[in-house]
Amino acid sequence: ASVPMIHAVLVDLARRTPKPLAFKGHSMGCYLWLQVLERVAMVWERSRVRAQLAHVVLDAPDAPPLFFRRVVAQLAGAGVRVLHFYNARDEAIDMSGQRRGFEKPYPGSAPILTRLPNVEVVDCSSAHSTSHGVRSTNHDYGRVDGYCVMDQRDFLQNVPPSERLLTYRESDSCWVIQTGR
Repeated sequence: ASVPMIHAVLVDLARRTPKPLAFKGHSMGCYLWLQVLERVAMVWERSRVRAQLAHVVLDAPDAPPLFFRRVVAQLAGAGVRVLHFYNARDEAIDMSGQRRGFEKPYPGSAPILTRLPNVEVVDCSSAHSTSHGVRSTNHDYGRVDGYCVMDQRDFLQNVPPSERLLTYRESDSCWVIQTGR
């Protein structure tokens, strides 16, 4: 799938439905969605998508840190609510960031844009991940850990973070998922 193709589908979807739109990306899919949403932002004032885009979930985002910051700040500034899940133990994000020469901190393994209105940053380091062979890379928590899945549901239903299974960690200015582990 290409950015122009997904952008065209998004514009067509906005034309067909009056309902609010929500999107989720995982890993490199976050990078793809952010590129599409950046393209939407280029024509933001005359875009139907702007009025309908309500929520974006970025789960283990594998995207260039500066690009991530810029586009997420742009979305949040336009009133779009963004949920940013990260895991400090995510080995796949660390390997990808090193391989591509990104500067740390990486969005998928660190709290970024923690004090930005409309952005909820959630540390999922205690969440469950599946094992691939001998051990887990701590990368798929957003789709396999029940607490993470419930938190995404609650976010999309506009439940405030203080009313979800989260605690606020002052030192990083972010929320921490409560998994019972």
